[in-house]
Amino acid sequence: MSTSVRRTRWSRSSKAASPPKLIKDNADKIPADARNETETALAGLKEKLKGEDTVAIRQAIDRTAQDAQRIGTALYQKSRAEQPTGEPRATAGDGTVGGSSEDDVVDAEIVDDDKPEAG
Repeated sequence: MSTSVRRTRWSRSSKAASPPKLIKDNADKIPADARNETETALAGLKEKLKGEDTVAIRQAIDRTAQDAQRIGTALYQKSRAEQPTGEPRATAGDGTVGGSSEDDVVDAEIVDDDKPEAG
C-alpha cells in the first residue's frame, strides 16, 4: 500500500467518523432524505476504502462530508424553528418594527478629565 493511499485513508478517519455518530445521536431530528443520502455516501466510502484508488476515496470522502453538512444544516434549522420567539419587538413611533430610527443614535466623545490638554 502506497503512502498516498495510507494518507488518504487516514484523512477519511478524521472526516468521516462523525456522520455515523451524528446520525445515531439525532436520529429522530434528521430528515429521512438527508439521513439516507449520508448513509449511502458512508457505504460508498467504505466500499472505496477497500481499494487503492486515492481519487475515488477522496471523492467519496467529499461526498460524505457534503451529505453530513446537509444533516448539520437541517439540525440547525430545526433547532432555530423550535426556539421560543420571545416577546414581540417594540415598534417605533412611525409603526416600523424594531423601534430604531436615526433619532436613537447618540454621538459622543470620550473625555479624560485627568489628562492635561495639549497645546
